[in-house]
Amino acid sequence: MASEPLGDRIFTVENLICFGILALCFYSFFILIGTSMPLLSGIFLPKPTSVKEAFYNNLSIPFGICILAFIPLSTLLLTSKKINIKFILSVISGSIFLGVVFNLLHTKNFFAYIFTIMALFLIIIGIIDLIKLRTSVVLSSRLSHIGVGLLVIGVITSNLHSYSIKKKLIANEEKDIKTIHLTFKGLTKSKKSFLTLVLRDGKSKYDITAPYYMDKITNSLYREPYILYGLFYDIYISPEEYRSGINNASRHYLSKGVVKNIGAMEVEFTGFNTGKMVMKSGEGIISAKIALKIRGRKYRVMPGVSVARGKITNTIDSSIPNSSRKISLHGIDVRAQEILLYIEPGKEDSVPPDSLIVDVSFKRLIWFVWMGTLFIAFGGIFALKRRF
Repeated sequence: MASEPLGDRIFTVENLICFGILALCFYSFFILIGTSMPLLSGIFLPKPTSVKEAFYNNLSIPFGICILAFIPLSTLLLTSKKINIKFILSVISGSIFLGVVFNLLHTKNFFAYIFTIMALFLIIIGIIDLIKLRTSVVLSSRLSHIGVGLLVIGVITSNLHSYSIKKKLIANEEKDIKTIHLTFKGLTKSKKSFLTLVLRDGKSKYDITAPYYMDKITNSLYREPYILYGLFYDIYISPEEYRSGINNASRHYLSKGVVKNIGAMEVEFTGFNTGKMVMKSGEGIISAKIALKIRGRKYRVMPGVSVARGKITNTIDSSIPNSSRKISLHGIDVRAQEILLYIEPGKEDSVPPDSLIVDVSFKRLIWFVWMGTLFIAFGGIFALKRRF
């Protein structure tokens, strides 16, 4: 079957549909190139590289504007023999007003206003067509068009209208974070450890948990946010860093020759004691020479570690003289002449409370994204239903 050439005039339904499809294809192609860059660059370069977020942002602006412009223009030409200029101007004016009011207190980004106005224009035209035409012929396309508009607005609100706040929570102390109040209760250690917090939102108060543990498969820290769903904002409570009070009181970084006051004693790391076997084969015992001064009296202790193939396999503990307090090496850096020393706190030493750094994100109207996706899906279902 022979294809028909494009019309001589630019603003025809066929031309605009073709332009829209071409814009979508080119946009998809460049996105594919961007996401495949680590693989493609790995073929030609010694080190794989990836594109930055700015690449996608800069790409989305021109192609997004083209797609949002072609959709309503093609539907207007398709459904109207003669375009009503007054009607179009009134819809544009309403879209501009709503777009400015919608963004005014949340962002100064120029393109956020442009995309919101175009998305609102698309939604308003789609709703008017559904009411005015009242036919199943346009139902699928208009639902999809409204969905695209909602999706665009949802992306803008969830990114440019959202904000996050970082707070340090001290165990059993309530902190106010905008509209919510959080109290950190502690870490429950298990195979998959989790953090427990008390969340107070208005009159409601309940315990929440957030997973926080080392994943053996990925060998990385696994953290999962707790999500509090709301009409205007979804609140994401993400644990950033848990700090154990006992670890803060007992673990100390020491550099060679630097004296540090720890509780009622002075501690100085004076160097390493390494055997010839360690120097030759990388296996053996490495000890740290520690000088202690307690109530005017000087002592020396030498906690150590067993090393095999450059890795610590076991610790050789010492004890503080005239006490049962343990002192051990938890980390060494022979080149930098630094150690991580564990000293068991004494009865007179104060142990700080546990703490947690959380990132609380307030994402505005993110449900617009899911609503837009549903509208597009329903539009596709109705189109298939009409076809088959």
